[in-house]
Amino acid sequence: MNRSARMGLLLLPGLIGIAIFLFRENLSPLSTGIVSALLLSCSGLLLHLQFRSWGSSRPVHFRPAPGERPELSLKADLNNFLNAMNEGLLAVDPYERIVLANRAAAGIVGSTPEGIQGKYLWDVVSDPKLQSLCQSALRSPTRVPLESATEVGGRFLEISAASLPGEGAILLLLDVTDQHRLERVRKDFVANVSHELRTPLTSILGYVETLHSGAWEDTENARRFLGKIQKHARRMSSMIDELLELARIESGTAELRFQPVQVGDLLRNVTDSFRDEARKKGLDLALSLPESLPPVSGEPRLLERALNNLVDNAIKYTPSGSVSLSARAENGRVFCTVRDTGAGIEKEEQERIFERFYRADPSRSGETGGTGLGLSIVKRVALAHDGEVHLESDPGKGSAFTISLPTLIIS
Repeated sequence: MNRSARMGLLLLPGLIGIAIFLFRENLSPLSTGIVSALLLSCSGLLLHLQFRSWGSSRPVHFRPAPGERPELSLKADLNNFLNAMNEGLLAVDPYERIVLANRAAAGIVGSTPEGIQGKYLWDVVSDPKLQSLCQSALRSPTRVPLESATEVGGRFLEISAASLPGEGAILLLLDVTDQHRLERVRKDFVANVSHELRTPLTSILGYVETLHSGAWEDTENARRFLGKIQKHARRMSSMIDELLELARIESGTAELRFQPVQVGDLLRNVTDSFRDEARKKGLDLALSLPESLPPVSGEPRLLERALNNLVDNAIKYTPSGSVSLSARAENGRVFCTVRDTGAGIEKEEQERIFERFYRADPSRSGETGGTGLGLSIVKRVALAHDGEVHLESDPGKGSAFTISLPTLIIS
């Protein structure tokens, strides 16, 4: 290799690096990743050619193991780098045959790098967007990256492809499934909050307009309308309070003052506070506790709030029969169960029952005055205490919610 060619190879990685630095604000993360991968590939090629051309004058930082061929060491280093990437990387030849794949790319399609190398792209990933992007890159006379997004095997991917004129193309696959899911949750949350606040607000405005148009002169109807306004205003206030409580728990900004807590005392307090409400509905409210329970480490206010939510739901959705509270200690954990004889929850709804604003029976939300946030708070409180919450329900026979908490370890 002549001196000019060697100097060109030496300068190539540096020039690519300078380009990334100067234009980093105009490059997407995917494009930057592709250029970075090309940079490192070029660097590896440079080392390989350097060694082949200059013989013993290899770079001082290139130190193959004793008895190891430098070319094999270089190839292993490059493979290790590619397999350490979080992004999936595929290299295809002009005929769309996969000549290189890292572990992340193979994992996306449920295979191994060795399992897909040598295969045609369309045999490995039957996705029109991915194939179209690859073909566009192969036809492109420049190295300008092309980008797209698609869904492959239930995973959402952002794809970027860069042409290697005359050689093929490189595709970078970024798995954004988690970001996509969070974005969907955020949109659903905003839509649900808007809907839940609009319903009581519309009712309040309707009653106010009726009163303003002269109904306030009718004392009996005016009092009834004011009572409705008060009911819907309290529902909105309760919803906002629960949203703030939920946000504090999830964000970790809530000040959790953990201390030894006797679960039996919490259950007694909750039972006493709901006794009158249960009596008004004609329900039997029972509490069953063993002679002793080990303490748990927790924030008493939040734990009592979670138990309150469970009992409140049980009473609201049990037209007749009973609601029972119980606790037991087993295998280093304390289990608190709230059981009712209500309508129960269908199997397909049980997986979603702890989601925000989800109701097994939406038609009764206005009747019960619930916000749809109670069980979501229960789950978050349990998780904040390294605990869990489980549901057992038999439609037509009732439901049982159980919070399990680790017992306090006293050293």
